[in-house]
Amino acid sequence: MYENRETAVACCACPIADCDIGRDSCLGTRPVLCDGFDTYATGAAPVPPWYGTGNTAGIGVDDGVFQIGAKSLKLYGQVGGCWGALVNRSYSGLPLFVSMAVRNGSEALSGCHPYRAAMGLRTGCQDWWCCPCPELFRFLANGDFQVSNPDGPTTFPGYDLEVWHEVKCYLQTPGDAKLHVMFWLDGQYLGEFLWPEEPWMAAPAYFDISAQEGSVWYDDVCINPPAACPFTAADLNCDGVASVQDVVLCVNEAFRGAPPRPPCCVHQ
Repeated sequence: MYENRETAVACCACPIADCDIGRDSCLGTRPVLCDGFDTYATGAAPVPPWYGTGNTAGIGVDDGVFQIGAKSLKLYGQVGGCWGALVNRSYSGLPLFVSMAVRNGSEALSGCHPYRAAMGLRTGCQDWWCCPCPELFRFLANGDFQVSNPDGPTTFPGYDLEVWHEVKCYLQTPGDAKLHVMFWLDGQYLGEFLWPEEPWMAAPAYFDISAQEGSVWYDDVCINPPAACPFTAADLNCDGVASVQDVVLCVNEAFRGAPPRPPCCVHQ
């Protein structure tokens, strides 16, 4: 469904008809990454534009498992070891909206970091040893989803292995010395979590996805910097309560070309 492209749409208080991939009559074009991994050779790592590190032998495009299109990205972290596979790309700073499809394998895990898919941020360089490198979420060995914030992990149980899950998160630094991260999993809003804000968060850095141990597949990975624009309560009242959550839902639905839930993303 999605190919490598550097176009964007962010439907901000504009009529939904004005929102197309690569065009927004209200805001102009904004940079975005959206990758379905369909254009790469099967078995090859998608580098460039992605950067691979760690167990690079375990990074490759797979045409046998995918959610949409004909391929996905498969990462493999060595089972029983300490050698995960990671890929990343740069982003232009916060705020940031990320969505992806994730499928975890079912190998028995026994290594020094026995969990599956994970997503984090990185600065300094793109290699696995460069930090600060806060991990934002991980899937545990049994499929549970865990937000790994500094106050202690929060775990959400009940997510099966060997099936696709849709993960979305919105990251922002609103000026209260905190990094705010909101999560949705399979369409369910999980909540907002806080990290201490650090100076490097204001600058471009790297977004990474990984397989810490065992097999993980990623598809339709989208990194979209939402615009700062004149949303109103009427524009955002998707569920009866206007909120930042509604901003993210509106922008993402417009980006994917889905019809909004009125009055979402429709200028009143």
